[in-house]
Amino acid sequence: SLHGIALRGGTAFTLSFSGYFILNMKRIIYLFVLICCFDSLFSQNYTSIFGRDTTTWNIFEEGVDFSGTTVIFKAYNDTLINTKFYKCLYRYENDAELIAFLREDTVAGKVWFLYKYAYPLDTLEILIMDLGLSINDTFPEVDLVHKGISDIDTFFIKVIDIDTIMESKYIYFDVPFSHPHYEERLLFIEGVGPDRGILPYEYIQMRYLLCSYKDGIQVYQHNSWYFRGLCYYDEVMSLEEFKNNMSLFFPNPLSSIGKLHFNNPKYSPHFLSIYSVSGKLLFTFTTYTDIFLIDADDFRNGIYLYYIFNEESMISKGKFIVNTY
Repeated sequence: SLHGIALRGGTAFTLSFSGYFILNMKRIIYLFVLICCFDSLFSQNYTSIFGRDTTTWNIFEEGVDFSGTTVIFKAYNDTLINTKFYKCLYRYENDAELIAFLREDTVAGKVWFLYKYAYPLDTLEILIMDLGLSINDTFPEVDLVHKGISDIDTFFIKVIDIDTIMESKYIYFDVPFSHPHYEERLLFIEGVGPDRGILPYEYIQMRYLLCSYKDGIQVYQHNSWYFRGLCYYDEVMSLEEFKNNMSLFFPNPLSSIGKLHFNNPKYSPHFLSIYSVSGKLLFTFTTYTDIFLIDADDFRNGIYLYYIFNEESMISKGKFIVNTY
C-alpha cells in the first residue's frame, strides 16, 4: 500500500494512508458519540406519568346531585391507534370498563386523552397536560358537555405559578376565574398528571385526584383538608342521613335567589357560614326564622359548602352549586 514519510522528534517513520484513515474515522465516531451524549444529557425529559406495568389514579367524582364517591382508573396494556401508541385506560367500579386511551410525550411533557366512545369523540384527541408552559402562557380546556358534542367549545386558563417539589415540576393555573367547579387552582404535576385526575374537563362533573400509584407503589397523595388526607372518600348520603340533616336548599343548582330551609320551631337565633371547597370562609348570616335567602350574584360559579349553627353546636351542613350560565 502507499506510505508517507513523517518526522517525530527528528526521527523519520512511515505511516500508511489506510492506517491514517482508520485512525481519523475512530476519532470522528468518538466525537459523534460525545455529542449525542451531551445532547441527551442537557435535553429536557420529564418523568412519565406511567409505571412500568400499571398506573392507578383514585379520583373522587361528584355530580350535580351531590352524591360523590371515589372511582379507580387504571392504565395498562399498549395499543396502536392511527400509528400512535397509547395506554388503555380502564374505569373500575363493579367491573373493569375500557373507557379511553392515553398518550404521552415525555420530551415535550404532554399527555393526550382519546375517548373510546363513538364519533366524534373517538377522533378527538384532547390535550390534558402540558409541562412545557411558562408563566402567563395559556392552556386550552375543551368543554364537551356544557356546549354539547355538536358545538364543542374551548376556553383558556392561564399559568400563574411554577414550582419544583421533590424534583418534580408543578404548574398552577388561575382556575377560580375560569373553571366553575374549583376554588383551588388547577395543578399539573410532573409524573402524576392533573390534580383533577387523568380525565378531561367536564362542566357538570367535579373531580379531584386523591392518590396515584405506579406498579402498586403510591407516588402521590393530595393535601386537601376537605378529603382529610384519604385515598378513598365516599360521601353518598342515605335517605335516613338526609332526613337527619335538617336542611333543604332549593333550587340547587342556584342561578338567582335560593332558599335554605332548616328546622327552627322556637325561632331562636341561628347562624349560617358559607365556605369555598378550599376551606375559605366567604359569608356569615344570622336569622331568627327557619330560612336563609342566598343570592347567586354574590358568588362565582362553583360548588360551596354551608354549615348551620344554633347557639350551642352545628345542626346541619350541605352543599350547593352556583351556575349562572
